[in-house]
Amino acid sequence: LLILPEPKINLEASQTILCDNILDIIIDYTYLSNFGFTIEINGPLPELPISIPYVDFEPALPATEILALQINLDNYNLPAGIEYTISITSVIREDCFTNITEIPDTFVIGLQDTLLVNDIICVNESVTYDGQVYNASNPTGEIIIPRAGQCDSIILINLDIKDPATSLINTTLCTGQSITVGGTVYDETNPSGDFIFFGGSVNGCDSTVIIDLMFGDASVNDIVENICEGEILTFNSIVYDQNNLNGSDTLIGSSVGGCDSIINVNLTLLSTEIGTETTTTCDVTYGITVNGVLYDINSPTGSETIVGGSANGCDSTVIVDITFLNTALGLEDGSICPGESIMVNGSTYDQNQLIGTEIFAGQSSNGCDSIVNINLTLLDIPEGNFINSSCDENYELTINGNTYNIENPNGIELIANGASNGCDSLTNIQLNFEGITATSSIIQPDCNNSEGEVVITNISGVAPFFWEQSGGNFIEITEFPYTITGLSETGQLDFIDTDGCETIVTYLITEFNTPILSSEIIGNQIFVTGISIDEINSITWSSENGLSCNDCLNPTFVVLEDTDYNITINYGVGCEVTLSILVMAEETPVIPTYNIPNVFSPNGDGSNDIFYIIPGIAGSSQIVSMTIYDRWGNQIFRKENYTTEIGQGWDGTFKGQELNSGVFVYFIEVLENDVIKPFYGDVTIVK
Repeated sequence: LLILPEPKINLEASQTILCDNILDIIIDYTYLSNFGFTIEINGPLPELPISIPYVDFEPALPATEILALQINLDNYNLPAGIEYTISITSVIREDCFTNITEIPDTFVIGLQDTLLVNDIICVNESVTYDGQVYNASNPTGEIIIPRAGQCDSIILINLDIKDPATSLINTTLCTGQSITVGGTVYDETNPSGDFIFFGGSVNGCDSTVIIDLMFGDASVNDIVENICEGEILTFNSIVYDQNNLNGSDTLIGSSVGGCDSIINVNLTLLSTEIGTETTTTCDVTYGITVNGVLYDINSPTGSETIVGGSANGCDSTVIVDITFLNTALGLEDGSICPGESIMVNGSTYDQNQLIGTEIFAGQSSNGCDSIVNINLTLLDIPEGNFINSSCDENYELTINGNTYNIENPNGIELIANGASNGCDSLTNIQLNFEGITATSSIIQPDCNNSEGEVVITNISGVAPFFWEQSGGNFIEITEFPYTITGLSETGQLDFIDTDGCETIVTYLITEFNTPILSSEIIGNQIFVTGISIDEINSITWSSENGLSCNDCLNPTFVVLEDTDYNITINYGVGCEVTLSILVMAEETPVIPTYNIPNVFSPNGDGSNDIFYIIPGIAGSSQIVSMTIYDRWGNQIFRKENYTTEIGQGWDGTFKGQELNSGVFVYFIEVLENDVIKPFYGDVTIVK
């Protein structure tokens, strides 16, 4: 076992004050080889200490040596003016770590002043710093000023050398012009020279001005151009047009050299070409387009300006004038009869072709087409009736060579051109050999007229017609219907036509009698007689109090005091009849001694299907009459002279038709002990 001596190592800082932030250290070690170590920098700062390892030296460190190292403190941003300690804290050897305790060395990062001098001087100037001359040939340098116990002060010289300014005035002036530079006048007699402005440059150096003038005369420009009518040219705010073609103007300082410029204007006015587009045509669809504008029958005239259309480049004017010749129009407005036709321009027009248009090419007086509008009217073939009644059996009628008589009384004849419109006409022949007849009606007397009338509506035969008045006078019948008045009882009227044929109308006029109304009160019902229900138009009771209805003929009543009732019946044509009826309050209905039902159900079920009077203790009695009325007083059932037996009564029908449910009034007369007893009341049909 080989026991090595204890290794020794010592670190020493070469400077106590650092001015360049590079720390030189000396490490003296003994009994160590192939090792690494850690250097520690410490001081009164919170971010300290700083450990700096040194390991893996290449080549490996020998056993005993003095090792010199440099540490660049710029890497650690340590502030100046503070005292720091530096020491080796540990040694690494063959994977062993050994702490080292030694007395650390100290150093201070010094404060170093550096002054930069970058003055500006002109190229011909110089400055002296610390006995050293600096100029354009020696513009930079460094001056070190030592300071005891401190870092040296350094002055860095870096001069900015400026050249003097040089400017050239080589302006072209007009004859008679001049400039003054540095108090010297330069003109045509003294066009060149130079002048130095000491310190006159922007950078403070001298400024040299070189003068080299040129002189020129005013320029003259002749403007010779063509213009069109309406065109305008402007030179220096002066307007030239067809009314101002020539002129001269001076433009102050407007030439290239700044001299005046004289402009002579001489314009030539070019003429505007005018053309015409004149056309005469029959074609109403003709049209031309000029300058994008359509000219046709709706716009046949006008003028167009063609921009630049003339040969000389000016605008040209085109005057458009289209004349549209009128097409001759004709109208064939006539009438034709059925079967007729006309020929127009080779076309046939008849009852199947009444309307059309025909064009006659070039037939108008101006050479255009001629148009004829065909508009024909088809005339009717009128039809007439020849109706004649004759009492003469030998009467004959000849038309178109055809004979009509008692053996040939009817036919149809075509009468050529017989119509008033010139067409043929048709005539229906009807001969009557049975004499004449009169159609009549009789108006009987009424409340408005006490005499009757006969109205004659037509008489067959040959007009005029006459009727014979009493006394043998004949009166002409001028129109139908014809009314003959003042007639009564029975009689006859004789009528005769022109041919002497006669006919007789008999009449029977019945005397008009105003209805005489009467009334009867049975029980609590009023019965009005004297007029047929079929004659009545309407019924009105003047007082409705206590009545079951105000528009029926036989109402029922209930009164507590004597009451006058008036009934007005309208009948015929505007006729009326009135009756006054007094109903006494003490009139009381007869109390029946028989059992009379107030309801029955005629539904065919065999139970309570018949309304009848049920006899009392006396047994069967003779029924004089049973009458049933509806609520308006109309009689709907009556049976007379039968006995009070089951099944003998009303079955709820009217004229064989079943009635609906409702209330009806009965009036029954019973013969008992040779005395007729009346019974009345109401009965209800229930379905």
